[in-house]
Amino acid sequence: MFKTIVVGHGGSPNADPALAVARSMALREEARIIVVHVIEITAGRGGGQPLYLDEDERRAILDQHVRALNSEGVQAELAVRQTVLSGPAHVIADEADKENADLIVVGTRGYSALAQVLVGGVTLRLLHLSRCPVLVVPSPEQK
Repeated sequence: MFKTIVVGHGGSPNADPALAVARSMALREEARIIVVHVIEITAGRGGGQPLYLDEDERRAILDQHVRALNSEGVQAELAVRQTVLSGPAHVIADEADKENADLIVVGTRGYSALAQVLVGGVTLRLLHLSRCPVLVVPSPEQK
C-alpha cells in the first residue's frame, strides 16, 4: 500500500517516535523512506543564519538514523532543505509531492491544543497543506 513514506524530522528526539513508526511500516510494506529535514533560515540585514545553532549536530544525528535504516534493509535517504519564509510544513508537503509520497509521518512536540494553535505548529499546518495522508505520532509525554 505504501511505497514512499516521507518523515518530517527536525533532528530532535521528539521526532524519533515518528521515525520508528515509519521504519516499522517501511519494513512491512517494503517502502522507501525519505527523511526530510528543514533548516529554517532567519533573514536580516547581515544575511541569513540557521534558526538553530546546532544544525551540524542535528544533521549528524539524521545521517546516523538514515544509515541505520539502510543497514536494516530499508531504502532510506535524507533530504535537507532550507526555507526562509515558507516554513517547514510547506517544504515537507512540497517534498512529498515531488516524491509522489503515499504518506507523511510526523511527530508532535507535546504542546497542548491551544499552544499548537497559538504557536502554529508544523504538524497542524501540514495537515492543511498535504495532498497525501499525514500520520501524526504523539510524543511520549502525550501518551
